[in-house]
Formats: sequence, C-alpha cells, structure tokens
Amino acid sequence: MKAAWRRLRERLSADDAQARSPAAAIGPKGFALLAGVFAVGCLVYGSMQFARPGLVGADAYYHTRIARLMAERGLVFEGGFPWTQASSWREHFADKEFAFHLLLIPFLGRDLTLGPKCLTALLAALVMALIAWMALRQRWPLPWLWPAVLLAAGVLLHLRLNLTRPHLLSICLTVIAAHLMLRRSVWALLLVALAYPLCYTAAHMLPALAAVYALACLLAARPFPWRTLGVVLSGTLLGLAFHPYRSEILHLWYTQNFEVLSNAFDLAGALAVEFQPPDGRLLVDDSGLLLFGTLGVCLGFLLLGRRASLRTIFLFAASGAYLILFLNVRRFVEYWAPFTVLFLASGSADLLEGFDAAAWFRRHRIAASLCLAGGFALLVTQQLRGVTGAQEIIAQDARPRYEIESRWLGALVPAGETVFSCWWVSFPFLFHRAPAQHYLVGLDPTFMTADDPERFRLWVRISTGQEAEPADRILERFGARWVLAEKLEPHKPFLAQARRDRRFWLRFDGPEAAIFVIPPDVLPWAEVLAARGLEGPAAALGPLLSRALKAAWTGRPADTGGAK
Repeated sequence: MKAAWRRLRERLSADDAQARSPAAAIGPKGFALLAGVFAVGCLVYGSMQFARPGLVGADAYYHTRIARLMAERGLVFEGGFPWTQASSWREHFADKEFAFHLLLIPFLGRDLTLGPKCLTALLAALVMALIAWMALRQRWPLPWLWPAVLLAAGVLLHLRLNLTRPHLLSICLTVIAAHLMLRRSVWALLLVALAYPLCYTAAHMLPALAAVYALACLLAARPFPWRTLGVVLSGTLLGLAFHPYRSEILHLWYTQNFEVLSNAFDLAGALAVEFQPPDGRLLVDDSGLLLFGTLGVCLGFLLLGRRASLRTIFLFAASGAYLILFLNVRRFVEYWAPFTVLFLASGSADLLEGFDAAAWFRRHRIAASLCLAGGFALLVTQQLRGVTGAQEIIAQDARPRYEIESRWLGALVPAGETVFSCWWVSFPFLFHRAPAQHYLVGLDPTFMTADDPERFRLWVRISTGQEAEPADRILERFGARWVLAEKLEPHKPFLAQARRDRRFWLRFDGPEAAIFVIPPDVLPWAEVLAARGLEGPAAALGPLLSRALKAAWTGRPADTGGAK
C-alpha cells in the first residue's frame, strides 16, 4: 500500500512538472510591490471602515457575537441554536462559516467592534494583494496596474468588501484556487478545496469553478482536466466530512443555497437588497470600467486575430459566469469584479505578446502621452468616485440599529425569555447586544418556513396587524410574552393594534421599536366590575388594579425614555 501511494505521488508530481507553465519568481521587487499594494488596501479600506463607529452591515453583528459565544462556550454549540426559537436552526443548526468565526476570535476585543473592523480591512486589502500576486506569478505586464483597476471597480464592490462577513475569505480562496488550477498544483489545490467548506456556505463554489476550467480546456483544445476536477471534488467532500457540524451541514447547505434563493422572491418582504438585480445605472455608471474594458479586450482579439491562451479563456468564462449571477443577484459583484480584472490582465498579456511597446511609444509620442494621460485620469477618477461614494454611504448610518432597545432587553428582560419580533431584520442587532434572550428567526425568514410554513404565515399576519387576537396567538404558537414591534411601515398596523389591546402592556417606547409584555392570566378588570353592576367603581378601580398587577409582575412601571 505504501509503495502504491508513493508511486501515485511521484506520478502526480511528474505530471504537474510537465504540465505546469513556468511561474515567475516574485523576488525582492515583487515582494515590495505586494507589500505596497497591501498597505494601500489597508489604508483605503481602513478609511471606509472607520467612517462610522459601528460595524458595516447588519450581519456583522451576528458574526461577531457568534465568535464571542464560541470563545466563551466552546467551538461547537451542543443541542442546536436556542437563540432562534421559531427557526430550523433551533434543531438543525450548523455553523456554515466555522473557520471565519475562528479567525474572528483573536480580533474581538472588549467591544466586538474595533478588532473586527481591522480584520475586515485586512481581508479586503488581501483581495487586492492577491490580484497583484497572481499577476506576478503569471508574468502579466504591469502587475501594479491590476489592483488599481480593482480599486476603480465601483461603489458596490467597495461596500461588499467592507462587510464583516465570510465572503471575504471565499473571494481569497477562489482567486487562489483559480491560480492553482492554471498551475495544476494538485496538493495545494487539494488543501484549498478542503478548507473552503469550513469557511463558507457555498461548498459547491470550487467544483463549479473547476467545471468552468474544464470547459476552458475543451475550448482551448487541451486535454480534459480529470485530475483537477477529481482533486477539487475530493477536497470539497473531505472538507464537508471534517466539518464539526457535518451531521447538519448538508441540510443547511441545501436551505441556504436553494430554498433561500427561491423563496427570496416569494416571501413578502424577504427580498434583501443584496438579492436584487442591479439596475442599468449601477451597471454602466458604477461598473462601466470593467464592462467596457472587457468589451475592449474582446474587440482587440477580434481585430488583431490573436489566439487567446488557456488562462485567458478560463478567466473569461469565469468572469462571464459570475456576470450572469451578478445580473440576477447583485451580491455576486464580489466575484465578478476580481475575475474580470484577472481576465483583463491575462487578455492584455496575450494581446501585447511580441509587441515592442517602447518602440511604439517612441514613434507616437503625442498619441502615447495622450493615451496614458487619459487612461490615468479615468482610472483615478473612478477610484475616487468609488472610494468616496462608499465612504459616504457607510457614514450615513453611524449608530447601530436597535441599540437602545437591545440594551433595554439585555438589562430588564429575564435571561432565556423569548422575544417576539415583528421581522427578521432586527435579529443581528438584538442578538449582538442582548445574547441572554432568545428570538424567533435570524438572517433570513426562510429558516422559519423551513421549520414550519404555517407558523411563518401566522407570524406575517400578526406582525402586519391582520390577526384578530394576536396576544393569544403569540403565547400559544410562539411561546413568547415579550414583544418587540419595529417601527417600520409594514408593522405600524400591529403597533397601533398593540397599543389599543389591553393584553399588551407597553414597557419601553424606543426610537426604533416599542417593547410590550403580555402578563400571565391578565383579567380585564374594568369589564369584570362593569358586568357585576359596578360601572362607577369600574372606571376608577380598573386602571388601578391593572397598574398594580403590572407593577407586581414586571417590577417597574413602563419606560418611555432611554434604557436604564
């Protein structure tokens, strides 16, 4: 067995040595370039991160709290996820971003904010550095130019790269995997494929990219890359097998990648902005540099009659696949932009092969100067527009949402109590500040439909004011006595209904949500006294008895100001 394993390794290594194109050694100048690109990325994305005191995006508050819970309670949550009582996570939780949360733990600090912001800026800068690294390793001309092009890719990309979410690790691993496929580095590719399912929920990403590479090999009349496909698929399956939540990860993978995407267009109010397709302005004005650059490189191949290399065909096919996804779901700009920049770099290298640029510049000094000045001005303008535009959007909402309400819950609601919230958008903020309490559903309402579709429909009816007896239904179907009603337009009817209903006692009226409590066995005292012929005393004694019961059960009168 050992001899057979050794022969297999020798054969794979020999095949790789013959099949790999020679890669450039980076050298001192290359390392200096990489360090410079990484430093610039840290400064640029650090300036965006610290344009606001809080984290960027809602999901960041979930990820930082999960990482803190892992540090305090252990890496694996036994017995499900009690923080979402009406979700499939309660019984079938799997940490689909396990490695990312492990990476977050050393950066958490006391406030769960400063360190994660620094880590996000570092990972975003790493994406830029990987573009330069691949340009150096693939011997592409002007390796400093391509991370600069990525920096000019638009506001949407910068916003996505500023989110403290595991997609940053996914982008880095995907770019590395693309380079390793081109180099046919079997063992390194196996390790990357193994690590990917531990970092991100889309375990199919690298097998799909390998399939695109196989298609490129067919188009370039190269041998079909059976070994590359097998290595990527084997590594992915090993990563799933080694996952600490391997018993539930496939169930969550299906829910996240199929049910969430399909239900996002069906569930009322469930369509997050990141799942919406980009409009024409976003495509042309924000991402126009990449679109027109792609058209220009393709036109260059047609006019010059050049033959594209395998790497260019592969990167063009990957860019086109991600473009199709981007046109349907805007969040895929985070993959489309890097792979489009890589295609532009590879395509330019093919077009400029054998071209004496220095001689051409000497013969056409004026035209060359104008082209350089125009291209530089366009690049810098797009960079400034993208960076400043992202900074302005990030700085608009400086304070984390539901901060006052979540602090009130954490201070005054007993630990372990379930809080009925009217929608899923508030969960990351409540969970971040008040982790001792439990909630209904987090991150996406599809997780509630996957658990109990009828209960989801009841939740929508209650939270939009369409249920006649909401207090009874909340107690019976959700097991909650505490109710947080977000002051959003769809929930204003329920908020008005709760204010009128005697079963709901207002405990806190915050700037973004009102918090009610449904006391146990509440009696409509005024109606009882009136039914016994005591209409006169009813008006006076009814409110007094209600206030007495309220004070006895909750311990204090309702708050209408800030959390104490």
